[in-house]
Amino acid sequence: MKVPFDQLPQELQRQYGYDPANTTELHNGIAVKLTGTVKRVAGQMLANFPQSVAQNPMPIALLVGFVLVLTIAAGTWVKSRKREQRLASRRDEYRKSDDWQRKRALVLKRDKYHCVYCGARASRVHHKRYAPRNVGSEPIEWLVSVCERCHDKLNPDFG
Repeated sequence: MKVPFDQLPQELQRQYGYDPANTTELHNGIAVKLTGTVKRVAGQMLANFPQSVAQNPMPIALLVGFVLVLTIAAGTWVKSRKREQRLASRRDEYRKSDDWQRKRALVLKRDKYHCVYCGARASRVHHKRYAPRNVGSEPIEWLVSVCERCHDKLNPDFG
């Protein structure tokens, strides 16, 4: 509920710095303070809110800074998450391609179908590292033959 400033008790007007020079006449002859209205919220009077913020802008600056940092962090997280999903999708497509099947066969033949870690029969090819930008452009030296057990140890999330 809005209450015209001049209808407040005199002690509240003095407390919040009532200045007759800083008023304007509205309709019906009611004088209202220009710098803010008084609102009754949960039984408490909040007067001159804009003036209090102008005198101490630190809480607003902290809030704006926090929101800005949170927005940047969320944007960065979403961007990296989308990038990871795109790369995973490209890797899955590449693993199904004929190019990968040829490269895989070449690596298994090079290592004589033996796991480079334990010497067991190799059935998988492990990437020691991936090409940073172009999936599938890794050199053969980055690929090694591994058995099922060693592959599961090296890539627990691969499945």
